[in-house]
Amino acid sequence: MCSGASPDIAAGRYRSPYHLAGVYTGLGEYDQAMDCLERAGDERADRRFQALLRKMNLA
Repeated sequence: MCSGASPDIAAGRYRSPYHLAGVYTGLGEYDQAMDCLERAGDERADRRFQALLRKMNLA
C-alpha cells in the first residue's frame, strides 16, 4: 500500500503518491507503485469534486 502518501502532520510534510510511485518503480516494487498511482488518482478526483461542489454552493 502507498502508506507514505498520507500527510505527515507532525512534521508538516506531505508525500505525493504520484512521486512515491516513481520511487517504487525504480525499486522494482510495481504493485506498490500501482497502489500509489491509484491513490494519486483518487486524491485528485476528490479535490476536483470538492472544488466543483464549492463552486456550485453545495459544500
